[in-house]
Amino acid sequence: FLGGRDYRNVSDMRKYGAAVRAGRPPEVRIRPIDPDRRRIVTGLRLLAGILSSSFSPFPSARDFLLREGLLVRRGRNIAVPPDKILLLNEILEYFI
Repeated sequence: FLGGRDYRNVSDMRKYGAAVRAGRPPEVRIRPIDPDRRRIVTGLRLLAGILSSSFSPFPSARDFLLREGLLVRRGRNIAVPPDKILLLNEILEYFI
């Protein structure tokens, strides 16, 4: 996310290399991510997690992940437990 736009890296290695050699960023603009989803996707990368209220648009995903132990409550926050951090990408798929 840069300048109000969402990007991802070019997946084709030849195109990636060509862009770098040409002095261009090897990126492709993608469909904008909903701000509620972005808050969760970026916030769950923090060990402290994010406010529980951030999950209000996604109650079923939140409840399922809490029940399965893939998310935990930390005071007013919800976070990924340290022993589940390697599963972060799988957890985030529930919100993308």
